[in-house]
Amino acid sequence: MRSLICFQFKIFYQLSQWYKHHFTVTGYWVIGGMLLALMVGINTRISFGSQIFAFLLVSTILDAVFSLYFKPKLLIKRVLPTFTTSGDSIRYHFEVENLSAYAESGITIEDDFGLKIPGKRAFKHYIDPLDKQRNWFDRKVGYPKWLGLVRLKRGADIEKGTITTILANQSQTVPAKLTTIKRGLVQFEGYLIKRPGPLGIFNAVRRVPDQGQLLVLPTRYPVASLDLQGQSAHQPIGSIPATCIMGGAHEFFGLREYQPGDAKRDIHWKSWAKTGKPVIKEYRPEHMVRHGLVLDTSVSAEFHAEFETGISIAASYLCTLDTKESLLDLIFIGTQAFQFTLGQGFTSSTEVLKVLATVKRSEPDNIDRLASLVTQHSDQLSGCILLLSCWDEKRQKLVNQLQFRHIKVLVLIVTTNPIKPQPNIYVLNPADPMKVLSKLGKADG
Repeated sequence: MRSLICFQFKIFYQLSQWYKHHFTVTGYWVIGGMLLALMVGINTRISFGSQIFAFLLVSTILDAVFSLYFKPKLLIKRVLPTFTTSGDSIRYHFEVENLSAYAESGITIEDDFGLKIPGKRAFKHYIDPLDKQRNWFDRKVGYPKWLGLVRLKRGADIEKGTITTILANQSQTVPAKLTTIKRGLVQFEGYLIKRPGPLGIFNAVRRVPDQGQLLVLPTRYPVASLDLQGQSAHQPIGSIPATCIMGGAHEFFGLREYQPGDAKRDIHWKSWAKTGKPVIKEYRPEHMVRHGLVLDTSVSAEFHAEFETGISIAASYLCTLDTKESLLDLIFIGTQAFQFTLGQGFTSSTEVLKVLATVKRSEPDNIDRLASLVTQHSDQLSGCILLLSCWDEKRQKLVNQLQFRHIKVLVLIVTTNPIKPQPNIYVLNPADPMKVLSKLGKADG
């Protein structure tokens, strides 16, 4: 039954999209006039309605026939930024070159996302936040909810660009606007080139394939820096790539008497001159604190909002925690186990944000793999942030293991379910995570 409903939604959506693209605003009025004339013209004794219907119908058909001869010779290039952030509106443009021997005018260019049709499983588990505001009929039928999922899969809303006039063999920059609605990749399939017919009723539409994509980074919250200093061993600078070491790799510790085998470059000449005996400068290795940011991706489809909020929180702390004097490991399970280290000489926060932009949910039983990975890595950590979408015995066990190793653990659980209060465990509502996040910097900082 659900498959049949989704199929009917698909057909109706395709017809509505065809109508939207091919008829102008004038065309909408013409179609409305035709329907009104048709209702009046049912009575054959009133010929005026039939005449109007016939006139409007012939006008529409003629305008549609003229559209068959629309063959624009335009070379179009889409110019986008490298990336943007979810929820942002960006200005971009098309570079258009007219290759024909005559001028073109009245043309609109619109990006084509292709047909983003959701599956029945996605439709079943999708929770539309606007559904509660709709009437009983819309909630029961489900078509507005289905349209919301189509928009979500598309990933962005666009505004078309318009060409007033472009002369023969000339180029023009056509501005456009795009508003992102989710993180991930916005996939472009090509362009829609439209021009109204001579009667202004029917649009001539040509599709030009040109694939492209825009990376949309997760939304970030204004969070405060946290104090995650624990009691575990710090990370020695000697294990960090040489490209990240500024100055020496060791810290001056003191002076001592010369011993056979000491390097001559370590001799402290001024002290030797004063004492008359060779004196050696002694160093000790510098250390850098290493933190962990663990993202729990082992959630089911119905916890989509919780999962997305968790990713946004992870992105927020990636951009906030100081990695000039410390290292930060992002750990999560995707198609495989992933660990990205941020810090001087390692991956930049921008590159890790790009990774977070495309993270997807994993199977619920992957929490065992995540716990094993974090436990193996725990000897290197001083503090750890755990971002969870639910709370159970397995996750409680992971927290206990880290605390047993004297690692300072901050647990952030994004859920609407009530959880018993515990030290350093905070429950965040996915609809308003800042209510808790705004207090963490003051409490922990």
